[in-house]
Amino acid sequence: MSAPAPTYAPRPKESGHWYDPRTRQLVETVPFSKKGTSGPPDLRHARKLGLVPGVTTITSCAAAWGLERWKREQVLMAALTLPRAEGETDAAFIARVTTDSEQQAATARDAGTAIHGAIQQYFTDLTLPDDPVMAAHVEGVRQILEQTFGDHPWQAEQCVAHPTGYATKIDLLVRGHCPRPIIIDFKTKDFGPGDTSRLEAYDEHAMQLAAGTVAEGMESPRAAIIYVSRSHPGLSWPVGVSTDELTRGWAMFQALLTYWKLKNRYDSSW
Repeated sequence: MSAPAPTYAPRPKESGHWYDPRTRQLVETVPFSKKGTSGPPDLRHARKLGLVPGVTTITSCAAAWGLERWKREQVLMAALTLPRAEGETDAAFIARVTTDSEQQAATARDAGTAIHGAIQQYFTDLTLPDDPVMAAHVEGVRQILEQTFGDHPWQAEQCVAHPTGYATKIDLLVRGHCPRPIIIDFKTKDFGPGDTSRLEAYDEHAMQLAAGTVAEGMESPRAAIIYVSRSHPGLSWPVGVSTDELTRGWAMFQALLTYWKLKNRYDSSW
């Protein structure tokens, strides 16, 4: 008997997820039992259904120092701003600070997912969102892309899979309409006009762009991270990733993919 069909989702959150390499779609839920219950897949379901991990699942095997620093800052900010209750124990206060910082992180993630979704929708049907804040985010991205790369027929959320056993969604790409293909990944962050000089591409960004580049079969693309400001709607900023950094990112990603497979005793090639 064949396995029950999984449920697919158009847009992943910024967390670990699984793909069906045959359909090149993100798998959102799988049946848990014959009683009809379902939920997000885990490693056990992936083995049974032949799913492959997303790139972020692999890159999270290595510490992302920019993200870790941001998380520490959220904890410290919560500790500085939350008043200590009278008679509250250290353990109770620590738990409250931790919960507050996690809520801040969840809010940031949700905002990032919403902005990504608005950008994807625009580059799919060229319609600006009705929400003025989201429309400002999209317009800022559109302008910085045109200023940096020119006017091209962009493809949004192109899902790709690679025979070594991973898949991902490329936020934005164009090929065949310019001398070199272009691959873009969006990252949301709180920053203002005076902060753009401090924006940079981290190792995990190079790995993600490289994994998408190889899976899509692009040679020597122009690659960039486009930062989208959560705090200043309409402000976006590009940070280029060189060909040398893509080569280095691919080597790092391959090493982490090998580590992930060995750690999880999982052969996800197909």
